[in-house]
Amino acid sequence: MVDAQTQIESIRSAGERIARVAPTDLDATVPTCPDMTVRDLVGHTATFCNWMGKIVTTGQAQAPAFTAGDDPVTSHTQELEGLIAALTSGDPDADGWAWGSDQHRRFWYRRAAQELVIHSWDIENTVGDPLPIDPQIAADGIDEYVQEFGPSNWFMKGAAELYDRPGTRITFDASDVGTSWTLVMGEKDVELADGDGSDVTASGTASDLLLFIWGRITPDALDADGDRSLLDRWRDRVKI
Repeated sequence: MVDAQTQIESIRSAGERIARVAPTDLDATVPTCPDMTVRDLVGHTATFCNWMGKIVTTGQAQAPAFTAGDDPVTSHTQELEGLIAALTSGDPDADGWAWGSDQHRRFWYRRAAQELVIHSWDIENTVGDPLPIDPQIAADGIDEYVQEFGPSNWFMKGAAELYDRPGTRITFDASDVGTSWTLVMGEKDVELADGDGSDVTASGTASDLLLFIWGRITPDALDADGDRSLLDRWRDRVKI
């Protein structure tokens, strides 16, 4: 996991990019979030920032009760600053509620960074050319996905259950950071293993791997060694 300050800097950068790019076409449909326009997605990020700020401040579970106003970009900017203030003044190592495996407030530092970098990419991809995600943040996002979204939990099906092919071994190899993750898919859990004997190895930058894992780009953007149809299965079935 990257340090809290790096995550805060990523949150600010991604959040400011959303505010800068979104007004280009607020009514455009977001291809990677097909039920949302840019306006809807910016409203979502405003609500998300408000929600995360409350959880980090209190350390308690909070319902997302905030709704962005008629000017979602202004709401997003205001709530982004509130979230950054909460994160900057908070203690990431303090105990606190989280739905994932790490019951410390740092869980939300990473979750906020990942939510905003993905949605800034969504919006940039809608209205122009998206920037790649920083390699360090992208690698941390892959770690988060494996740890927190791989297994099923009390409120959602994880990647393993959605993939529905126990025993499959998939390796994601990030060429720019020298890190790889080999996932052994179970019925409801994902086990990390060494890369020997993988059914398919998908290679690319950490940014491209994270974007593929989250369904933003197709397997064609990656180099594949082994059974490429296993990546197609991920694209078709693993939608969280």
